[in-house]
Amino acid sequence: MNGHVTSFEVSKWRYHQAMRNIKSADLSKFVTLIHDNPITAKSKIPKKIDFVFLDAEKEDYIFHFENIFDKIVDGGLIVADNTISHEDILKGYIDYVRSHNNCNSAAVSIGRGLELTYKLQKNNKSIAWNTLI
Repeated sequence: MNGHVTSFEVSKWRYHQAMRNIKSADLSKFVTLIHDNPITAKSKIPKKIDFVFLDAEKEDYIFHFENIFDKIVDGGLIVADNTISHEDILKGYIDYVRSHNNCNSAAVSIGRGLELTYKLQKNNKSIAWNTLI
């Protein structure tokens, strides 16, 4: 098994619960859980990121996107949660990623809604969306 997950959790209770779950599943060597806010702990964000699941304060989505975008590898994917259930709050984020020059982005009606944002490769070739959905 390859790969590594780095996750941030600001809630002390959720952090401890997640640590118990990670240890119980014997995944400690594959997961780094950081009890901090990525807004204030930018140096703890990995230098190269393949995939991001964004589920934070809705008002901070654009900030998080901008904070990590340069670290996302070409062809990487950012999935933002709750984009249908919180469409009014996340409209600015959705408009931002859909108009971004270096991304393709589309909504997926799963659960409370997901916005899948694919970072274009340097040669500006993108994957076909039907391979994702």
